[in-house]
Amino acid sequence: MFLARGWEQIRNTICKDNLNVKFVVTHSGLSDFLDGYSHQSLEDIAIFRVLPNMKVMVPADSVALKSLLNQSISFEGPCYIRIGRDNEIPVYEKDEEFLIGKAKIISDGRDGFIVACGTMLGISIEVANILRNKGLSFGVVDFHTIKPLDKDTLMAISKKTKLIFTIEEHNVLGGLGSAIAEFLSENNPIKIIRMGILDRFGTCARSYFELLQYFNLMPEQIANRIEVMFNSQ
Repeated sequence: MFLARGWEQIRNTICKDNLNVKFVVTHSGLSDFLDGYSHQSLEDIAIFRVLPNMKVMVPADSVALKSLLNQSISFEGPCYIRIGRDNEIPVYEKDEEFLIGKAKIISDGRDGFIVACGTMLGISIEVANILRNKGLSFGVVDFHTIKPLDKDTLMAISKKTKLIFTIEEHNVLGGLGSAIAEFLSENNPIKIIRMGILDRFGTCARSYFELLQYFNLMPEQIANRIEVMFNSQ
């Protein structure tokens, strides 16, 4: 949260001059559950992705982080890499390969796609499993890089379905869902439902998953909402 205090310097010095600075930012989203809204960064993707020259990445687990971080060191220019605390659900095997700017399709879907980043990827995989048991086929895509956005993958999945759900541990304004809606509205308009924090501040809780429950971001809650919205189409 507190890196945002230096946003003006990052904008006017690091991004303006395209300096080779990498920000690896911890305790993102709701992961600092105990300290409440003042320590919870729910706006950071929005304010950093608007900066020219800045790349923005939200790895799902330690495997993705290691790969993306190592790649970021190999090229010039600023990067913002957003990670949580210790709450990530392991998703990838240790030899999994990643490319900055290239999304990973975890599974395909007949009825729609769930697009996620960070901690919400593991949650989204659970959501897809719940929906599968209800007879609904939803694919899951890891958009670990939000800027530059993988437009090719986005176009490919949007042509397979008319329904995309985005799930993020961030304000629904300005984050992953907004980035996807901005692109598809101009290139292949389809129905996009953004799930995350609904334009409000965080709050305190006794555990991280209690906070996800409060904000309706646990697997059963998300799956129920997707099922209702899919059936209402």
